[in-house]
Amino acid sequence: MSIMEIPEQETDILRLDNRQLCQLLRDQRDEIAAQHKAIVYALAKVSEARENGAARHFRNIRENCKILAMSLARSPEFEQQIDDAFVERIEMASLLHDIGKISISDRILLKPGSLTSEERAIIETHAELGAKTLQEIADLGSGNQIMAMAVDIAYYHHERWDGTGYPKGLRGTEIPLAARIMAVVDVYDSLVSERCYKPAYSHEESIRIIQEESGKMFDPDIVAIVEKVQRQLKQ
Repeated sequence: MSIMEIPEQETDILRLDNRQLCQLLRDQRDEIAAQHKAIVYALAKVSEARENGAARHFRNIRENCKILAMSLARSPEFEQQIDDAFVERIEMASLLHDIGKISISDRILLKPGSLTSEERAIIETHAELGAKTLQEIADLGSGNQIMAMAVDIAYYHHERWDGTGYPKGLRGTEIPLAARIMAVVDVYDSLVSERCYKPAYSHEESIRIIQEESGKMFDPDIVAIVEKVQRQLKQ
């Protein structure tokens, strides 16, 4: 029997079944997405608890990554790379950028004053440690795009545009876009925040420092957008 020969009542039942199936799939998708976010929040809380006064830092990182990603999406250089899903993912994934620091001892992580070269080398291992931890979690499931982006951010947010960063010495667009966004946002928040080893810089001074690092530490196209939206950044 062809579709044209199916009685109208049966056709209505098929349409109803299709709608119910679509709704079931949407509900399952939303439930999985909520589970993925819950995992990220739980991990972020663990990471936040390891650093004094980190709650504000994590809030600002999340909001500023969202602001910057949304602004980049409207620019010709990035409009093909950033969509609504990217913005939603980076807002969540950014919370896990320093998850590797949970493996660093308090003696080093919370040390007042300057670090020795040996201590700094230990701190720098947090990028690989964090990425490894997140990749292991990602491998337990499937399709967690937030976690996949979180791996990139954790691993590469200390790379530099000129190739002198760590841990892999990537340069330019070899560095994943999410990590390049995170690099600017993380440094901005560090600059405007007081630390045990430094006072807080003003917003203006912090932006000036970021501008000076355009093409060296940071993607110059991203810095150009930061200059345009700087007053929207949270501090």
